[in-house]
Amino acid sequence: DLADIEQIEVLRGPQGTLFGRNATGGAISITTGQPTEEFEAELEAGAADDEEYFVRGVASGPLSDKVRGRVAAMYLDREGFLENFGPSNDLGSQETKAVRAKLDIDLTDDLNVLISGNYSDNDHGYGPLVARYGDLLRGAGPGGTDIDTFGGARAVALGNGDAVLGQQILDDPQKIATDFRDDANENVAWGVSADITWDVNENLRVKSLTTYREFTNNAHIDTDGTPSSVFNPGIFPLLHVTSTNNPRDDRYGFQDTLDYVQTELRLEGSQERFDWILGGFYQSLNENHTSGRSIFFDISPFIPLPAGSLYQCVVCDSANSFIDQETIAIFGDVTVHVTDRLNIFGGFRWTEEDVTKTLNSTVGSVVLDIATMQSLTDPQTGIMDLSGFPEASAPRPDAVGSVGDSFDFWSWRAGASFEFTDTVSVYASASRGWVGPASNVITSDTLGFTTPADPFVAPTKADNYEIGLKSEWLDRRLRFNAALYMIDVTGLQTQTVLPGTISPVTVNAGDLDIGGFEMDATFAATDWLTLRASLAHTDAEIENLIQDCFEDQLTAGTVPGCDPATLKQDVAGKQATITPKWAYNLNAAFEIPSEGFPVNYFGSLNWSWRDDIQYELNQDDLSIQKSHGILDFTAGVRDKNGRWEAYVYGKNVTDKFHFNYAIGIPGFTGRQSLFQLRRSQAYFGGGVKLFF
Repeated sequence: DLADIEQIEVLRGPQGTLFGRNATGGAISITTGQPTEEFEAELEAGAADDEEYFVRGVASGPLSDKVRGRVAAMYLDREGFLENFGPSNDLGSQETKAVRAKLDIDLTDDLNVLISGNYSDNDHGYGPLVARYGDLLRGAGPGGTDIDTFGGARAVALGNGDAVLGQQILDDPQKIATDFRDDANENVAWGVSADITWDVNENLRVKSLTTYREFTNNAHIDTDGTPSSVFNPGIFPLLHVTSTNNPRDDRYGFQDTLDYVQTELRLEGSQERFDWILGGFYQSLNENHTSGRSIFFDISPFIPLPAGSLYQCVVCDSANSFIDQETIAIFGDVTVHVTDRLNIFGGFRWTEEDVTKTLNSTVGSVVLDIATMQSLTDPQTGIMDLSGFPEASAPRPDAVGSVGDSFDFWSWRAGASFEFTDTVSVYASASRGWVGPASNVITSDTLGFTTPADPFVAPTKADNYEIGLKSEWLDRRLRFNAALYMIDVTGLQTQTVLPGTISPVTVNAGDLDIGGFEMDATFAATDWLTLRASLAHTDAEIENLIQDCFEDQLTAGTVPGCDPATLKQDVAGKQATITPKWAYNLNAAFEIPSEGFPVNYFGSLNWSWRDDIQYELNQDDLSIQKSHGILDFTAGVRDKNGRWEAYVYGKNVTDKFHFNYAIGIPGFTGRQSLFQLRRSQAYFGGGVKLFF
């Protein structure tokens, strides 16, 4: 939750010379509130649609002459926002608890230590797959009509046997039908850090930043997305359960744990004509992925036994995989003030990353009757214990063992800025950023020994060239900034879904040739009204990428572009995924003093528009989110003495439906399914803040 935020900076382009391990597209730097010399506190509480209630609080001030402290905490509880026609609750619920604390200690006049710690527990419904179409195959029927390749089985399953209800659920993206026992998600994160600053003299500073962090994700996923389960068989031929068919029984179908320690030591110097930074960076990161899943298929129609008596586990697999990554880097950056108006800057970073992947995956099959399956399944969690069936978990020869590799690369930046006046300046820069190697640790991953697959996803390189203007006009009432840029991306790392599965994997998805511009303006129209506008154009063209055809391309000429001999397509020239070509934002914010009352009226109106967005590399036209605009508002009253304020707000007030990801999985969860955010429909709320 973005609570107790002091400032947010958006830094364009590669930032790998100075920030963390690396960044190619940009960096968002979020600074949280710092301990204060004087006591201050605030308390906020509010409510919204979907039975949402929250409370946040902050307290800060001196603990002694040398020590200052700050603590911020929040709690939020919300019911689900997607109507579930399955056997349990609506989906999209959330319960979050979080706390952050800081101690700012002056050890001497020149030596300061800032110690920070935070903890959060976010328990929410896993991002549900909302079926948008059944097993639709366009143009495959007589006369080029659309057909359902599974004879309407998806609608029957979603309706729990009622095809009419199931079709209504398919037609309404705000409705789902799922076995909620398998659908829950919990994220726990915590960390501590120490920021030590030693001012050696007025021209030299030493900074040490050390952090330890842990993150755990526990998930149950109703993979088939229907009410069908071992406690409700016969509705759909597939039954999915999360299972413990591996030695580690953590009572979750999928668990990811990640921890890392990192430290950075910097020397910062400042002289009359130049400022410089020299430093070193180290990080040791460990990730563990554990999963067990079982997908059973009703085989009773194919054998001479009573119907519904036997199910075969057609997908029985598990993973217990580890990634160990060690990163070291040295970096430097200098800005030379050639004149009072001309600055030249440059920096470098050398990075080496050593990566080791350890896999221990199994795959197998077992035939069970429903009574046995139910006896092995926890009715509360939906987890089936298959540890007593060795035939369900045989080791995979290509996914047991370890493999490692080492990568090193250089990042750099160079450029200049010139101030025409105190309020108008221009700049030009060139920079290179990298994203280090990646690796998949899901059940389908291999070591690369017995298949041509590389065990690691190669690093991504991005070369960025940019010119820009920063300016203030009309006695500083108008601020206008603009940037024109080109980025050449090689070996883009992105996520895609394996054909015929719901497994997202990281891949090198060819190259990108990007050109674009951004502009933003802020105008203080009156003493009480501020207008803001921004415009962005991003022409991000894919290069050197061959993809599998999507389902409709496999029917005779329905969607062109598929090579019938290879069932592949060349997607070069297409717009990059999750990248609208055009986007703009309009905002009006006001604060009007009242006459005769001790309050000010404040509020804002915000319109955000995005062009078409393609979510899949295979260019499935059903996975395009069409261009759309979202309207939000806030309105409230604020005490003139700064002691309290009250407000109401609306999100997506025109109720414009949109989705934030789409995925095609023919024959499994439907021809196409969506991931949705709460903002896909309108909701309203309000709150009160008290200041002390």
